[in-house]
Amino acid sequence: MLELTFLKRPFIKFEGQPVTGFISEKSFALFAYVVLNPTTHSREHLATLLWGEMVDERAKANLRQALHNLQKLLPNYLHVNRKTVQLNGALPLTLDISSFAQAVSSSDPNDLNHAIGLYENDFLSELTLQGAEGFQVWHQELQEEYRYKFLNALATMVDIEEKNGHWSSVTSLIQRILRIEPWHEEMHRRLMLAFAHQRQYGSALAQYQACCETLMDELGIEPMPDTTAVYERIEALRNAPPKKFRPVNQTDLVGREGELQHLNEWLIQNKTPLLAICGFGGVGKSSLALTFAQQQADRFLDGVFYVPVADVEDAAFLDTAVATALALTLPPQGNPRDFLCDYFKNRELLLVLDNVEHLLTAVQTQVTQFTQAASSLKICLTSREKPRLRTVTILPLSGLLLPNQADTAVVSAPATDLFIQHAKQHVPDFQPDEQWSHIVSLCHFLQGMPLSIELAAAHLDLYTCASLLSELQNRSVELVVEFDDMPERHRSMRALFNHSWDLLSSEVQEGLANLTVFQGGATKEAAQAVAHVSDQTLRELVNNSLLRRQNGRFVFHPLLRQYAEEHLPKTAPIYDHHSRYFSQMLVTEFEEAPLDQKIDFFIENRNIHAMWHYLLKNQNGAQIVAAANPLSKFYIFSNAFGEGKLLFQQAVTLFETNQALQKQFGMGWGKLLSLYAVFLFRVGQLRDALETSLKSVDLLRQTKAQSELAFTLNLCGVLHIQNGDFETAVSLLNECATIHRRTGQLEELTKPLVNLGSVNLRLGHYQLSIDYLTEALPIAKKLGDERGMMHILNNLGANNFNLGDFELARHYYQECVPIAEKMKNQPFLITLYQNLSEVAYHEQNWTQALDDCQKSFAVAEEMNDQIIALRSYRIYALVLYMVGQKELAWAELKTKIQTAYQVNALPVLMELLSGVSHLFIWESNHQAAQILLTLIVHHQATEKQFVKEAHTLLNTLDVDVDDQQTAQDLRPLNEIISQTLAIPLT
Repeated sequence: MLELTFLKRPFIKFEGQPVTGFISEKSFALFAYVVLNPTTHSREHLATLLWGEMVDERAKANLRQALHNLQKLLPNYLHVNRKTVQLNGALPLTLDISSFAQAVSSSDPNDLNHAIGLYENDFLSELTLQGAEGFQVWHQELQEEYRYKFLNALATMVDIEEKNGHWSSVTSLIQRILRIEPWHEEMHRRLMLAFAHQRQYGSALAQYQACCETLMDELGIEPMPDTTAVYERIEALRNAPPKKFRPVNQTDLVGREGELQHLNEWLIQNKTPLLAICGFGGVGKSSLALTFAQQQADRFLDGVFYVPVADVEDAAFLDTAVATALALTLPPQGNPRDFLCDYFKNRELLLVLDNVEHLLTAVQTQVTQFTQAASSLKICLTSREKPRLRTVTILPLSGLLLPNQADTAVVSAPATDLFIQHAKQHVPDFQPDEQWSHIVSLCHFLQGMPLSIELAAAHLDLYTCASLLSELQNRSVELVVEFDDMPERHRSMRALFNHSWDLLSSEVQEGLANLTVFQGGATKEAAQAVAHVSDQTLRELVNNSLLRRQNGRFVFHPLLRQYAEEHLPKTAPIYDHHSRYFSQMLVTEFEEAPLDQKIDFFIENRNIHAMWHYLLKNQNGAQIVAAANPLSKFYIFSNAFGEGKLLFQQAVTLFETNQALQKQFGMGWGKLLSLYAVFLFRVGQLRDALETSLKSVDLLRQTKAQSELAFTLNLCGVLHIQNGDFETAVSLLNECATIHRRTGQLEELTKPLVNLGSVNLRLGHYQLSIDYLTEALPIAKKLGDERGMMHILNNLGANNFNLGDFELARHYYQECVPIAEKMKNQPFLITLYQNLSEVAYHEQNWTQALDDCQKSFAVAEEMNDQIIALRSYRIYALVLYMVGQKELAWAELKTKIQTAYQVNALPVLMELLSGVSHLFIWESNHQAAQILLTLIVHHQATEKQFVKEAHTLLNTLDVDVDDQQTAQDLRPLNEIISQTLAIPLT
């Protein structure tokens, strides 16, 4: 590799070593010329270029000697023949002047700095040749071209660094310019100002003298008035320099790097003279503004000044506050505002006006007049309410960044870092790792608000993080401290809220209190319908940072909501409005919404909770009964079965303890029980679900509510299927189907028909199952009932599977998958993947079987419901065994058998035991296999396909089983399983 350097002391390196031995400067110059002009050159042209003053023969002889010298020093880099010379472009070389040319043409400051770093001297500055006029002309032209580009790069970087306030860099850049162009008067002025920004007033004034001397020596002129004005301005600053900005009681800022960068960009872009940091009290507006001001202390020639407005009670004293901050004496006569505007006119400074919300209108007028009078004045103000000016840049400030609550690892985040910092001030041996989850939850509750976090940490001498969070949530404790160096309004959240409350009109106060009825925020439509707040009130609350817009909703800080709620009477009609609104939303909007939009309603979950609790508290039986059915659909569709169970349990408890409600709403009481049973079933409490549904049937038989009775009969049938009582299930489902046929409720008939198909499938009555499904199929198609279609296709697949047509079975199952995904029916997706895994297993496609099992597990994990995925583990374990993972297969089956037994899922338990029987047979443990297979054959909960499979396996063991034997003739189920598998069952 050849390296050539032409913008420093000229030299050439080959393979890292300097190349020496050039017979003359012209030999070096010849190579430089050929490299920079990589075309074919005639010998005559090169001889004339470098030896033009000599006779032709002598010039050619010198050229021959130079070329010989170069070929010896740099072999193969030149193609030389009798007539021409050319650079060998195939060999590698680097050239600083090429790198410079590329970098200097960029607008990227990094590239420009690189170009400036490459340029130490003019192009080939030490090369002086005699008698080479042609070369000297070429050399001078390139020198001027690259010097011009270098000066442009320096000037561009001066502009950039001035905007960034990097005065030391500005100084060195301008000094390089002046070494080349000492008569550049503008650069002298800018260098004087750069020195002044660094408080180097003596150097600035000395630069003025140097400018005067240079202009007189070089051009014979005096400096321009602008230059003299800069000199006089700096002379005045030297006599009365601005005070160094040092904020009082300013703590270290945590986690606001992005906001500080935004503020810095505001200064650099110079689009507006005014910036407002806006947010709720305690969010850290003042701390951010003060830190920003401190960082910019040297950026402004005339200084940075802090004006605390919070204690200014009357707009008449605003100008006095500004004058006091600047240590100015207002004239006894005349207008203070005019005096200040005149003062700012020719000055470059930053004003920070802090906490101006209570005088915002007056402050808006003041700062507008200031900035119109002074082009170099910048003003940063902080306010809970946003200024209404076109000339302002708004920086909205919210809580500090929080860690993810789902992550258990201790990770750094601004909110928790701030909490730990303050916690250690009060509890020096505070150990955050031991309380991490509670710290994260506490910071989330406080929404990352710095003041709330600081106040909370101050209470750790009395509370643990967990107990403090609990007390705050229950409103048992207030965040109050007695720090003398903290503004009084910041010493408690209540004082902070009271200060904000007093700034509001009575109409806005009422609106704010009414909005606290919402849990988790509200849409604009809900806020107006329930709380009767106007657009203007909502706008004012947002402008005052008392509400935040978040994903199209208006939300509170939780502590602010608690305080505002104190201004709302507990008996206010707003609670009834809220309850009716969300009850009606379930009955109409949710019921009528397309399937793909129903999930959007879950954002109102907390408001729906509040609605339900209000109805229960007021024992409003009519609305409870009216809302029950859509409420159940809401939680079933959302797969929030645990929440649904809890809410319906509360309603059932209310009715159980109130006979008047039972008597008045007999049908509704029966329906509540049936819906409660649905959620018990969904969370795996099968025994309780069956008991509750049977109680519902008894109640509904006493009423004329045929539709409600049919619903519960269908549920009872399904529950009897789950516990293995297939005959009872058939009876209940037939009764349900009869009611629907008699009442003409075809949209409901598909449910018992599908379930009858399912139970007859389990009984091995495949043709009867197909008959029921065939009756259901056209009804489901006519109604566009995708849910019914899904169940029908699945059961058709199961029938074909049991008839041995695996390909058709797989076709039906796969046809179901997109329907289940579209409907977000996760339980059914699990069943489909279970069925597909069984097909793949029987086709000995182990990879596909494992993949389908894993899909069912993944969906169950999304639902946080591992009970529903139990069936998949039979096939999963058998395939694991077949691929050599025998220990894992045994471990999975044993664990899942214990789970199925505990939740009384007896058909699934029998299915899992059939899988164990296979493993015993494969391991030649025939005695253990026989015990389990005999149990499977005789237990009433065993589905027919597994009874049939067990008979087949027993025949392979040459064992006859008495089909008349019953489960009662066997030893207790838990005893058989425990002794056979050596696992404890209770």
